Amino acid sequence: MRIVVVDIGGTAIKSGVFDKGKVRQIKEEKTEAKRGAKAVFETVEAMIESYQSVDAIGICTTGQIDVEKGRVCFAGPNIPDYQGFEIKKTLVERFHVPVAVENDVNAAALGEAYFGAGVVVNDFLCLTYGTGIGGAIIQNKQLYRGKNFAAGEFGGLIIHPENRNQNNDDIFSGCYERYASVTALVHAARKVDASIQNGRDVWEKRNSLFVKEVLADWIQEISIGLVSLIHIFDPELVLLGGGMMEQSELILRIEEKIKEMIMDRYKGVQITSAQLGNLAGLYGMVRILQ
Repeated sequence: MRIVVVDIGGTAIKSGVFDKGKVRQIKEEKTEAKRGAKAVFETVEAMIESYQSVDAIGICTTGQIDVEKGRVCFAGPNIPDYQGFEIKKTLVERFHVPVAVENDVNAAALGEAYFGAGVVVNDFLCLTYGTGIGGAIIQNKQLYRGKNFAAGEFGGLIIHPENRNQNNDDIFSGCYERYASVTALVHAARKVDASIQNGRDVWEKRNSLFVKEVLADWIQEISIGLVSLIHIFDPELVLLGGGMMEQSELILRIEEKIKEMIMDRYKGVQITSAQLGNLAGLYGMVRILQ
């Protein structure tokens, strides 16, 4: 069975074909999200066509997904006209093969569960830190989606209720995403060093006096949220994904901070970085379609 898998991100679209136990022929194109959902899927369709023979298609993408209908239930403003977009219907009509659609972090968690760092455990949490914060819950090797297919919206965890917008027109005000995402880190770091453009810049300047303080505050925010999640779910493992989390030093600092705050009963939890990197979502879609 020739499975073509595609991961639609805010800046790049990755694709590959599953063959002989691995995702191969990896390709990448710019999302050019501002063109809107229809134009983005013209790129997706062209990438799928480039593999010539297709027996099934797996799509993982940002946003909340109705996995039964293969439809985007909720999406932020990054891709115009994406909310409500019928991914499965669009691709079935074009390619006439089975199509599965899943949220990108859910797919990444499944990929890690069966091909990566989560292979050796049955229960774990997976969080990705980037523009926002994505989350997924694996219980007994299965993805827990919740009633509305939206479980694991950890970025919406309220950690600073004093900063909630009283008019409730900003649903993420006071929430984890606003303080622990890489976006939040870069925003805070630029206040002390205007030359900083991204998380990589922050890490390279981590030993400078003011950036060091900003990074320490960010690690504190990350750890506060993770402590709450560990107390709620009691997982064997917490996997941290995203480019910043590839730094082993950062993982150790987060783990140390968590161990200072959690109850003794939970101190056996493992904190580690995701293993499959930006291919995790592709492997997760393979698992769903196998």
